[in-house]
Parts: sequence; C-alpha cells; structure tokens
Amino acid sequence: MANHTPFPISVLPGDTPDPELYTGEELRQWVRSLAELSHGFIGSRTGVQGATACKVQQRGAGPTMSVDILSGRLFVYGGDSSNQGVYWAWSDTTQNIAVPVTPSGTRTHRIAAQLRDRSENGSWSDYGWQPVLLADTGSGTPALPATYCNLALVQVASTDVSVANAAITDLREVYSRWTQVSRATDSAARNSTTSLTDDDTLVVSNLAVGTHKVRCQVFYHAGSSGNMRWAFRVPPGATGAYDASRYDGAGNYLPVGRSAWGDAHQADGQGTTKPTNSLSILIEGTLTVPATESVVSGGGGLRQLAFQWAQWSSASIGATVEDFSSLVTERIG
Repeated sequence: MANHTPFPISVLPGDTPDPELYTGEELRQWVRSLAELSHGFIGSRTGVQGATACKVQQRGAGPTMSVDILSGRLFVYGGDSSNQGVYWAWSDTTQNIAVPVTPSGTRTHRIAAQLRDRSENGSWSDYGWQPVLLADTGSGTPALPATYCNLALVQVASTDVSVANAAITDLREVYSRWTQVSRATDSAARNSTTSLTDDDTLVVSNLAVGTHKVRCQVFYHAGSSGNMRWAFRVPPGATGAYDASRYDGAGNYLPVGRSAWGDAHQADGQGTTKPTNSLSILIEGTLTVPATESVVSGGGGLRQLAFQWAQWSSASIGATVEDFSSLVTERIG
C-alpha cells in the first residue's frame, strides 16, 4: 500500500469496512509521529517515560545474584520489518531477573526490554514484551538486537556473590523533550581546592542520543581571593559548544565566547554575604550525544551532563553555588 488510510476515519453505516483499514502498522506509525511531535524524539530510537521507568537496580529485598526492573512505560522501535513503527509498552509491577555467576574474570551482561510481535517476526510464538538478560558468555557483551530497548549493563566478577547498584550502568534513554534540575538550597562551601567536581544537584542523567539545547543559570558567591572555577562533564564522545556570560566583582561584563564543554573558566567573586555578594553565570549552548556504551565506574547513568566547580585559586574563603541555580536540556534533534 502506497497511501495508507488517514487516521482517524469512521466508516459510514452500510459501507463495508476495509479489513486493512487500520493495521497494527498504521497505529504504530501514528504512535511514532505523536512521540516525535510531543517529545522531539527521533522515531528510530527507543526510550522510557520518566526518570525511574524500567530502571534496573539491585534487588530491593536485599542484594542477591539478581536485579530488579522497576515498573514503568517505554517505547520500542520495531526493526524486524520495514515501516514497522514504534510500540508502546508498560508494566505495573517490579520484576526480578536472575544474573548468572561468573566462572572466572569479569563479565558484562546486557539487560533489555524484548518486544515480541509474531505478526512481524515469525520466530516469536506470542505477542508481548518482557525484560531479559543477554548474557556475556565469555565473548563480550552481546549487541542489542532489533526491536529491543536498552535498559542497563551489569558487570559481575567471579568473586561476586550478589549484584549491587555500583555494578549497574543505566543505559536507558529518558523519553522526554525537556529535563530540568535546580537547587532548592545552597551548596556546601568549597574552600582550599581547585579540583573540579560535580555539583550535587546540577546533573542531568540519561540524556537521549541526539542533539540538545542546554541552558545553565548558576547563582554563586565566592571570596575574591579564591573566585570561582567551572566546567562541564559530558557523555563520552559528546561534541558541541557553548557561550557564557558573567560579571566580575566590579560589575564588568565578561563574555566567554565559543567554548568547548570540557573547558574550564573563571568567574570572579567579591565576598560571601548573600545576596549582597551574589553573582551569576549564564551558559547557553548545544550538545550532541553519540550512541556510545561503556561501563560506568561505581554504577550510575551513562549519558550525564554535570556542572562542575571549585575555586580558581586555592583559598580559605570558599565558593558556594546558591539556591535557584538550574540546568535545563531540550532535545532538538
């Protein structure tokens, strides 16, 4: 069929409806279009709806050689046939899945949502979906097959008797156009250090693969002897650029111009009395996230954008990131 039936159409009484009026393919393409329009999500990607949807974590009743998959909703792109479209699936309960013991060395297994549609793939005997473990049998982590949704990597050593969160790398793409985090309170002051580390709040995890518009507003105060130093930690292989504006202690405008996301910059301070000595940094740019995979040391999300900061010069009078500072990403491609 070249021209598929527009959706929705009602057949008049007395007319004989076409048995192919609306096939599963038509409905899945409709779901795909709605997802792209409302979330800016490219239709050939898969992802979950919500920060905790289908998240893989250590067994809630106590760590064992198994993991829990939380309830939630997800989209799975069909790759078993041409124009298969996008499926929407959901679970209303936490599910547990066994993780095999590693006989020697370390192995990394993949946890994924398996979509089974017998009408599109005759190797299936049913219709539905379930979380599955694709085991590393000694040859490396299995690739993600068509019509599956990535959830996590689980790294297990031969000495492990249980799976903890530190062994789980979150691979989910959060199916949302906008993501925002903001500080509700001031951070602890950082003094006598120029080592850049993540802010404990201004971190966006599980960025979807693709291009994002980024806006970061940081309110801070810092002593003039130490000032403020900032940069960003980005997903592996990410590219892009940003501009930033800030003011020094005398009220002079200081532009950054085009900057790479990994570059470190200085923002002046004038004292630690809030709001008298409060200053701000406004950052805007574009970040492109590639489809890369690797185990994250200590667990956590793979595709993270984090605002990092410290002092520019080590001093006893510290720097503080204030409440209402925020980090916003918007999926644009």
